[in-house]
Amino acid sequence: MDNRDLERAWRYHDAADELLNGRIQSFLIAQAFLIVGYAQILTASSFVERIDLKLILLAISCLAIVLTIVMKTLAAQLSRGIRELKRKYLLDENDGDQVYKAYFSAVRGDGVNTSLDGFARGWTRVMPMCFLIFWGLALCYAMFAIFPDVQHLWRR
Repeated sequence: MDNRDLERAWRYHDAADELLNGRIQSFLIAQAFLIVGYAQILTASSFVERIDLKLILLAISCLAIVLTIVMKTLAAQLSRGIRELKRKYLLDENDGDQVYKAYFSAVRGDGVNTSLDGFARGWTRVMPMCFLIFWGLALCYAMFAIFPDVQHLWRR
């Protein structure tokens, strides 16, 4: 592998990393807006009597679940690409970037091993799962909030 290949790998890595970070920021901002919207509707003074507000909670939960799944998938794809660049070019045992190998090893905290085990597990796997659990519970709450209203309509 020559220096041109390493330079190209770095350009792709930087672009993918920047795109991943931009998507993460956009995702977190969207989640914040959805959570605030959900909380505002949930705490509305007329929430208990109005089925339309409960249906909006249901819709927000469904939208958030879809958004989370889409963003999780996109982040996972980019993370796979970044891991491949690292594995094949930047951390290659023989031809990799020696400076980056030392940095990567130090960041991992092992000081020796430059393997990719666990790379990017934090955000691309754990955070979206936390949001999916949160929105799943929010969806269940919205459904249970609607249920007494629907049950009341059936009794008429």
